[in-house]
Amino acid sequence: MKYIIDTDILIYFMKNTPKVVERFESEDLENLSTTIINHAELLFGAFNSAKVDQNLLKIRSFLDTIEIVSFDKRASEIFARLKTGLRKKAHRYLTWI
Repeated sequence: MKYIIDTDILIYFMKNTPKVVERFESEDLENLSTTIINHAELLFGAFNSAKVDQNLLKIRSFLDTIEIVSFDKRASEIFARLKTGLRKKAHRYLTWI
């Protein structure tokens, strides 16, 4: 199975959070990917950190090992539809409680 990893999980991995590191190590790198948006968020974080060069090296080294998935207009529309559906389900759930 292929996984697209979000920014928060990537940060946990880079901070050596044990459960996240163990999960990553149990997968083939070919099964792990992230999006170009997550890539940009990680770089933004590094450029705004106290250890810019060290964090950029760490991020770039890791991101060079996994696939970076592009995010185009079609993906944007799919995202918007899915998020809308999830929000409606959450709203129904919350009004039920």
